[in-house]
Amino acid sequence: MKNTARNHHRIVVAILCFAAAFSVEAQGQLVWEAKGPAPLLLGSVENISAGPVAGALEAVVAHPTNPDILWVGSVNGGVFRTLDATASIPIWTAQTDHLRSLSIAALELDPTDGSHQTLVAGIGHTSAYGGIGGALEGVMRTTDGGVSWTLLPSANLVGLDLRGVAPRGSTLVAAVRGPFSSCSSLGIFRSTDSGSTFIRLSHNLFGGLSAAGLPCGFAFDLAQDPTLSTRLYVPSTGLGLAEDGLYRSSDTGATWTQVGAGSVMDMALEATPAVVQVVAGRGGGNLFVATCASGRLSGLFHSPDGGTNWSSLDLPQTTELFGAVYGVHPGGQCNPHLSLVADPLDHSVVYVGGDRQPAANEALQGNAFPNSIGASGFVGRLFRVDADLAPGSQARPITHCAPPLPAACGGQASTASDSAPHADSREMVFDANGDLIEVDDGGVYRHTDPLGGAGDWQSVVGNLAAIEQHDSAYDSLSNIIISGNQDNGSGEQLLPASSVWATVRGGDGGDVVVAPGDPLASQSTRYASAQNLQSLTRRIYDAANVLVTAMEPTLTPIGGSPAIAPQFKTPLAVNALDPTRLIAGGANGVYESLTRLDTINRISTARITSFTGGSPIAYGRPGNAELLYFGTATQVCQRIGAPGAAVSCTTLTADFRGITAVVLDPDSDTVAFAVDVANVFRTNNAGSTWSAVTGDLFTAPGNNAGNINFAEYVNGPGGDLLVVGTDTGVYAASEGAGFSTWTPLGISLPNAPVYELDYDPADDVLLAGTLGRGAWLLDFGGCPANAVIANTTLSAAATFTASNSITLGPGLEIDGAGVHMVSPATALGPGTAVTNTFSATPGTCP
Repeated sequence: MKNTARNHHRIVVAILCFAAAFSVEAQGQLVWEAKGPAPLLLGSVENISAGPVAGALEAVVAHPTNPDILWVGSVNGGVFRTLDATASIPIWTAQTDHLRSLSIAALELDPTDGSHQTLVAGIGHTSAYGGIGGALEGVMRTTDGGVSWTLLPSANLVGLDLRGVAPRGSTLVAAVRGPFSSCSSLGIFRSTDSGSTFIRLSHNLFGGLSAAGLPCGFAFDLAQDPTLSTRLYVPSTGLGLAEDGLYRSSDTGATWTQVGAGSVMDMALEATPAVVQVVAGRGGGNLFVATCASGRLSGLFHSPDGGTNWSSLDLPQTTELFGAVYGVHPGGQCNPHLSLVADPLDHSVVYVGGDRQPAANEALQGNAFPNSIGASGFVGRLFRVDADLAPGSQARPITHCAPPLPAACGGQASTASDSAPHADSREMVFDANGDLIEVDDGGVYRHTDPLGGAGDWQSVVGNLAAIEQHDSAYDSLSNIIISGNQDNGSGEQLLPASSVWATVRGGDGGDVVVAPGDPLASQSTRYASAQNLQSLTRRIYDAANVLVTAMEPTLTPIGGSPAIAPQFKTPLAVNALDPTRLIAGGANGVYESLTRLDTINRISTARITSFTGGSPIAYGRPGNAELLYFGTATQVCQRIGAPGAAVSCTTLTADFRGITAVVLDPDSDTVAFAVDVANVFRTNNAGSTWSAVTGDLFTAPGNNAGNINFAEYVNGPGGDLLVVGTDTGVYAASEGAGFSTWTPLGISLPNAPVYELDYDPADDVLLAGTLGRGAWLLDFGGCPANAVIANTTLSAAATFTASNSITLGPGLEIDGAGVHMVSPATALGPGTAVTNTFSATPGTCP
């Protein structure tokens, strides 16, 4: 029986009911529902109303004549488009959820298409969460503005990490930076048959040039001359070779010539920097190059004549307390947080984005604000550099510096309201209005007067639903989802029916867990923190989602234990039977708390795997609070008895990512499961022996799992399931089939990596937290208000039912017997392709 709050919640919340001629379970046609955040409010920005943030965006493209049209590429959430970018709350549409990989590293318009409808996206791994991403699939293209995207068939780019693309009709050029195994995996690749095949143009040997004129080297960027579509630039560098340098092509990438040999820029490239960015501005041959070393901007160079002559520009910096000087990378994260764009009007000006603002007293490892330019927190760090000014006066901030001006602003305003976007810049472009558009680890933002200083930073985040959730949890009492997010702290839904969330803790989100029924049956306790277990909070909520109290657990070691040494993401788990008990996985061992983390006792010196989704900990089950399993880099460890009992471990994996999840059968003391990225293991004898039940997870037709990132046990009314979250969706195996026959679970879940699963038996719902597209909920037996089905293929006749609305598309393809929608009766026959949104009016829920 579902609880009263949940039944009331069903009337209000948009959860899909998918009824068919056969049972939902038999058809496997459960539908995942997006739960946000879209957006996450109160994020790390300054003086931007409501502080909306999303997740990390790697690329942005502005329509050349229409300022309302923008495309963005998310690091793990795919491509999005808005048609009203200048609105106060832009509406974004996900365009590539159905493609196997959503890890976008490059995105460009084809300048030879006068309709501005052709774009190409390159797939690569740029996540600040350990570079994790989907399959390296090469490039994909759209010719209709993104309504439909196609993965180009060339096998030459599969497995390569792209950093730049240049589409020119049937000619495509791609820049590859890795993975480095030999020269053959690096450099420039070119296709002249619309991407069917690519030929590598860089040299295959260390030293010397290829027939096309390129050395072996990392292609960190691919710049395009905005005034001449056939002219391209690529930095080939990073190997310490004499041939390292900047190369130019005047024939759309067919042949290349080094430019600026022997210049200050060339010597910087030969110094094997970690990151290089190149931007070509208007004005004919106007070039800027930025280099990084040791995680920080190390050089900034300008050429006014296409690369023949070069001059060094000032490196942007500010001086804080105690004379400490900081550039654009106080956080040391030049890779991947470096952006560069030339001003479209003043050809001597370039804009540079880095990682974050420094604290005023950072030299003493403090966090005092405001700093010298008026920043009040660790937000965006961006500058304007003017090559026409005298050295020593070329750089000034384009954030903060509002009247009355701090002395460090040099007497010039940069914003009207001390505004700043999120930290960790990734790319900048100018839109058709001449506004500066910047994407970073918090979404997309606009500066309305970067050349002057009378404007401000504004949010363009709108309802953008792209965020990297590495930890997620479902509060079954109030039906609220909470999450730990890469670079966007910890957040939670404002209401069960809402896709709008609010920030709970800033910084990098830590693990999040919920203890239902604590301290009262009508209350629940939520735990959240920032990186390294900073700002750990214990917050108690009632069933109406009203905060009762909040406090900080003391983490006092007892029993002679040392203090816990936090991991960057410290794994946490609540006991399944006793909500006052928790496990915490420190860098110096496993700690057990019987007092809600006020006191902790080290029970093992093993180190629980931390850089995964969720936490590989299973602690207690209904009827037995003492069971404990946890995963390490190679082993599964278990304690069968009460605190004080011995912990024993079994080696199961050699994969460097370790055990990613451990789950218990809630009905048994002896049955447990563990997974690494490629295997599913089961024990029937409390860990004495383990056997593989991976079965056909990677081999059955229709299965395309990628890495296994997490696992959960579903003991629902439809039968027990073992469920795994992978790089491309959620798969389930039933107890009746021995947990070894796997099928995709549900439809409409984007192919972002699923990094945590949380099943609630009371509500019979499964939460999936994705590393790129936020939270999604699967209701095994509910009836929704709104049904939204897009970017998928339906292969069986079915009836969709909802109490409010049903929406299909865009991107839906219907194969087989077609789809019949109830109220009004609307039939979509076999072969129907829905290119725009199609909706039906309300139906009747059973």
